[in-house]
Amino acid sequence: MCRGIPSSSEPPSGAPPHALFISVAVGLFLICFVVLLASAFAFLCRRRSSDRTSSESEYNAQDTVCSARRQKPFPIETLPAFTYAHESDGIGGGGGECSVCLGTVREGEMVRRLPACLHVYHVECIDRWLAAHRTCPVCRSKLDHPCKPAR
Repeated sequence: MCRGIPSSSEPPSGAPPHALFISVAVGLFLICFVVLLASAFAFLCRRRSSDRTSSESEYNAQDTVCSARRQKPFPIETLPAFTYAHESDGIGGGGGECSVCLGTVREGEMVRRLPACLHVYHVECIDRWLAAHRTCPVCRSKLDHPCKPAR
């Protein structure tokens, strides 16, 4: 040994330092922890995905039932058509407006009155509307359970 530096011919002191063991142990612990954390995250994501898929399929089944119910056109024959006379409508002078076509409802035209809200529309306009919707175009009152009009 020259000047405090061990020569290469001298054997090592026997045991590696404790710092190396501690570093290796901490490194292995961190690697295991990261792998465990990634596995748990993957498991939770897969579980949430399967829960979402089953809930979406239940929602889609309910939506199919609801859309089938919605696709049935409103029974227009339950709404009588009559000739418009603005005295019977209660809208003074000049007639009302059909909110579907935005045209004026003139005296002598065929109209329908919705039972729930008593709004009046041209027969052709409201028939097309009710083929796609079950609500009043103006106030959105539901027509699924028609009420008898108050007279």
